[in-house]
Amino acid sequence: MNGDMMHRAEGDIDEYFSDLGNGQRITSLEIFRARVGFEVTEGQSFSKIVEHFWQASCAASMISSINRFSGQRDTKDANKFISKKLSTLTDRFLLSDVTTEDLERIMAMHVRLQTVPTSRLMLGWLTKSVSRMNDLTDDWFKENFDHFTKLGVYPQDEFINAWWKNMRDRIHAFSPVDQYRILYKMAQFDFLRTQDFGDMYADIPSPCREVAEYIFAVIEPRTHILFPQHINNQVFFAGLWFGKDFVQGIPIAGDDTSQASILEGKVAESIGKTSSIHVDPTGIIVPVTGHKIDLRLMHKQIEYGCEVDGISHFNRMSGATPTENAVLYNTSTRFHSWLSAQYLTGINILRVPYFLFDEKARGLPWEKTLSAINRKEGNSIYAWHGASIKRDLRAEKNAHLFRGHDL
Repeated sequence: MNGDMMHRAEGDIDEYFSDLGNGQRITSLEIFRARVGFEVTEGQSFSKIVEHFWQASCAASMISSINRFSGQRDTKDANKFISKKLSTLTDRFLLSDVTTEDLERIMAMHVRLQTVPTSRLMLGWLTKSVSRMNDLTDDWFKENFDHFTKLGVYPQDEFINAWWKNMRDRIHAFSPVDQYRILYKMAQFDFLRTQDFGDMYADIPSPCREVAEYIFAVIEPRTHILFPQHINNQVFFAGLWFGKDFVQGIPIAGDDTSQASILEGKVAESIGKTSSIHVDPTGIIVPVTGHKIDLRLMHKQIEYGCEVDGISHFNRMSGATPTENAVLYNTSTRFHSWLSAQYLTGINILRVPYFLFDEKARGLPWEKTLSAINRKEGNSIYAWHGASIKRDLRAEKNAHLFRGHDL
């Protein structure tokens, strides 16, 4: 990186984009290195170090949204560098007094970097947060609940219980919008709890369900007042997860009319080159939820759904690259995949991760993949791993899908 870029990286983050306009390619690694590579020293306060990391993550997020790290080597180098620096941050964090702003920024920067915190950092973060529960504001919890679900992290029963103990008597004062938001987060948390910690919590009542039941008791008697025409989407999907039949008695707000992505078009074109597979780009609308499956495939008179998953569907484990088995689907993708499997009767769904599809590849085994899926039980979700179907095409029955080791 030249001196001008280093100076700019230490200044106003918005100015990074001026170099892009001049045709200069800037990688996330360069931006991140500029912000934390030489500024994080032993003599600085922990809050100042967190500030550098926070600004670096903001810049890296903006730049990577444009060039996506551009290439596998950029991605690998960036992740190695970021992982090493985050490890340094964790060491300091566990030994430091932290502010509530530090706690929020640590989670927020992991979200921006789409990198799941290490279990060591999470344990320290939860311990420090629970010990300061009385100092934390309602807005702080709203932000961090969002961070947890985006990262696919369940904050454990102890954290939910401690939060609910402080929050229960105040929940009536929340606006309906905030109540809906909390309800949806509890559904996603309960999903993660069930999927990822089912054995650990098998005989323990879910605190997420307790919170949800309390809020539903507030909302349900006022359903026709709150939702005279359409039910709020967050209430609707939370109700489906928690088995609240009343949510299906009111039309859901809006519909899924998202435009096809460039990647989706390339995948459709690749599949379409296989003469035995018919590709319908209008996709499939899932009953009840209204979710649109990207592509509808017909092979040997059997129907399949195909979802094309871009970078926004994923998080990385710290230090991982997209080509390694340490990439996880985020909570929203997992949660709505599970719902789709419940209501799309008799149709299996194939998910195609962006980092495993190469537009230059030849002879992708689409027929072999669909044939392998057809031998499985209907109403399941499968993640495509590449050419070796028997070894790499993995799924779990009953739509228990996408745990960390599966992708």
